[in-house]
Amino acid sequence: MLIQRISLISSLLFLFVSLNAQVWTLPKNSVYTNIGWTGYTYSDKFDETGEIQPLNFDVTDNTFQLFAQYGITDKLTVQTSIPYKFIKSTDYYGITTNPVPPPDYYTGDTLQYFGNIELGGIYKIFNGKPMVSVSLMASLNSTDRNYISGLQTGFNSNAIKPGAGVMWSYNKAWLQYYLGAEIRDNNYAMALISNLEYGFKFGDAFYLAAQAYMRFPEPGENDCDCTTTLTAMYNSNQTYVGLGLKGGYSYKAFGINAGLNTAFFAKNAPAQIAPSISLQYKY
Repeated sequence: MLIQRISLISSLLFLFVSLNAQVWTLPKNSVYTNIGWTGYTYSDKFDETGEIQPLNFDVTDNTFQLFAQYGITDKLTVQTSIPYKFIKSTDYYGITTNPVPPPDYYTGDTLQYFGNIELGGIYKIFNGKPMVSVSLMASLNSTDRNYISGLQTGFNSNAIKPGAGVMWSYNKAWLQYYLGAEIRDNNYAMALISNLEYGFKFGDAFYLAAQAYMRFPEPGENDCDCTTTLTAMYNSNQTYVGLGLKGGYSYKAFGINAGLNTAFFAKNAPAQIAPSISLQYKY
């Protein structure tokens, strides 16, 4: 059970990129692009009490994401992220202990579509120690879902995400903290999101960083009380507290990054460890 609790949850895909980007800004006319992939299969979920429950069917979730930033000025950076998801589930293969089990005739399905596309900006309000920035992101309901199979590619709601971040740098090390909120429509709960990161750069090419992060929603309603709660995919009241580790190597304008997130506490979320990898280019 302890090993199962050290699990990745699907809404954390590419968390490393998106949360870092909501603290740092780019120099004027600078560009940063990142293309990444995450893929995993899960057969268990965290239920509404935080306990792990078997699904008795498998869900495979692959995400490809394009992330881009542009420095309009030395203080203002705009960014966007465009995820595209390939999701597949298998047939039901046993008796489940879930409170709402699937019907005996549950069969697997596939779903391919965009996730929640995001766009917004970060503004640096103080360039000292610490550096202080504020951000405002819009998350679009650019997703698709199948309520029969319980599959969906993202939150079935639009969201505005205001936030603020601080960052200290010491030679080759940095420490940063981000605090923000998700304000959603379509009867989805508002949520508090937070991220703390410490990183160190080895020479000019390698870096390693550790993160602690959380998402806590207020009580709210899902857009549909049906099979999406069974698969635990992007529910309104998804909750997690976890740790992460990432690293990367860069050469001139190019780089490669890899990471893992582990959630030691979660509710209404898939339970499975998943790797992520991405390629970057900046100038």
